Amino acid sequence: MNRLHLYLLCGILAFAGIAIAAYKVLRLGFPLAPETQTEIWRVEVHATFEADGRPVRATLKLPRETGYATVIDQGFSARGYGVTTERAEANRRGIYSKREATGRQDLYYRVVIDIGRTGGSADEAKPIARAPAFRADALPAAQSLVDAAQAESADARSLAAVILKRLLAAQPNESVAYLLGKNPSAAKIAPVAVDLLRLAGTPARVVNGLSLAPERRNARFIRWLEVYD
Repeated sequence: MNRLHLYLLCGILAFAGIAIAAYKVLRLGFPLAPETQTEIWRVEVHATFEADGRPVRATLKLPRETGYATVIDQGFSARGYGVTTERAEANRRGIYSKREATGRQDLYYRVVIDIGRTGGSADEAKPIARAPAFRADALPAAQSLVDAAQAESADARSLAAVILKRLLAAQPNESVAYLLGKNPSAAKIAPVAVDLLRLAGTPARVVNGLSLAPERRNARFIRWLEVYD
């Protein structure tokens, strides 16, 4: 190697190092000053189930970058499984697949999240309000409930609050009772609330998430109602 090649190689390596450092500082918000702290969370998911010898296709919804959180690193692990990722509407999901599985199966996922950064765009385009999934016989009850909620609300946030208040009432009216049936669970109430908001023209969806807490073990997913406001 002659001197010119050595200089070129040193220049390329120096440029690559500067580019990586600039990306971490400008894009990911890594601190430069000494003793500066940032909030980093490492979340690990361990899913287990019993397989009966048939093909397996398990899906896991993955976190995405927002105006508040940046995904720094993530990884998948499952013995004998192939793992791929794909987009599902506005989110991403991981897919674990195996031709044949028997007995206890263990699937792992880990993600490192930087809290408080601006990795993604907070000003996203307004999503499209998808059509509600009410049956024809349930549509009059749903429309009656939406009309009453709209009369008592001023915007998307207050509309969602009024709808949830009516769905969670200790003594629901006839429309709510018809839509939810007897002894409704959160798994039933949340999608009904989503369909009512969509019927009112407000984009909404059910999301599952974790409340981050120090040294928390065996955390369970929490079901939330996400409304575009």
